[in-house]
Amino acid sequence: MYLLKSLMHTSLKGDGKFNEDIASYAGNYFWVIDGATDVFNYAEVSQEGLVSSYVNTLSMSIKNNLIKGDISLSKLLKQSIDDTGLFYEHKYPYMANEYEYKLPSFSVAMGRIVGSVMEYLVLGDCYIELFDGSKRSLITDIRIKNATRYNKQELRNLQNMGVVSKENEVAIYQKTRMTMNTEGGYWIGSFFASGIDKAITGSIDINEKTRILCYTDGYDLYNVLNAEATEQHFETTSIENNINSLVEMLNNDNERTKFTRTRKVDDLTVQLFEIVKGR
Repeated sequence: MYLLKSLMHTSLKGDGKFNEDIASYAGNYFWVIDGATDVFNYAEVSQEGLVSSYVNTLSMSIKNNLIKGDISLSKLLKQSIDDTGLFYEHKYPYMANEYEYKLPSFSVAMGRIVGSVMEYLVLGDCYIELFDGSKRSLITDIRIKNATRYNKQELRNLQNMGVVSKENEVAIYQKTRMTMNTEGGYWIGSFFASGIDKAITGSIDINEKTRILCYTDGYDLYNVLNAEATEQHFETTSIENNINSLVEMLNNDNERTKFTRTRKVDDLTVQLFEIVKGR
């Protein structure tokens, strides 16, 4: 029997008004959630903003549902989304009849340790990486890359035409957001849980040497820049240095030309765990 031991947790706000990432763990479960920034100016229902408030409430719902005992990742996420939705619909009844693409959506990666395997669920651009002492494995959902590539190409087109403006950029994101959880669009976590059955799920063997990284796409850019990363990638000091270098590079890329992206500096969240042998 293996247990999950937390080694580090870091969550940094980017250049937006709120941190729309959240990560946590409880027992042998862990998760990271990356809220999609509102592009419709829909609402700010608390001092934290709608998206930030939503992902924090969802994370708390996950913890509360784990008190009831072991549950599959899919059932856990669906129940927690339902509970969170009821909370917001009670406060803001109009949300029950709103278009889903206007309400909070999110990427998510979750795992749980069961015996000698790690079960996982990933939807959108969050990531789980494992290193078992000899082999490095990456679990993510590459399907959302099509939507990301479309947005980046449209942003480059604006730059090439010399018509870059906040209004034109937002129009690109709105057009893409309206395709969420539709065939031909992209699958994502959402207020009514309509995309959860499309999540990437499975299991992978673990041992007492296994380390697990769980992170949002704000940290994935480190992998883009450092494809040769080795087992040091799973050490606390190395991760902290990677984050500092990444944030410095992004802050110095004022025109967002080195890497075409929505925000100059995205929110960034990383959790590191090791597997230990239980009694």
